[in-house]
Amino acid sequence: MDKEIQLEEFENYLKFQNMSENTIRSYLYAIRQYYKLFPELTYSNLQLYKLYLLEHYKPQTVNLRIHALNCFLNYSE
Repeated sequence: MDKEIQLEEFENYLKFQNMSENTIRSYLYAIRQYYKLFPELTYSNLQLYKLYLLEHYKPQTVNLRIHALNCFLNYSE
């Protein structure tokens, strides 16, 4: 499935879950950032992304972005 279509469907899912607009925007940003750095969603890429986040961002931002990816992965199952 095309990534943008998948992200649109994920956005609709988040709206259905009554997430705030700021949360939705943050989650989508985190997932798009991941895909800019790593074209495939794999376990090893997720580990590399986490290392990237830890090197470049504060812990609160790291937690938010990891939580966004976890939510996306749970949705995608």
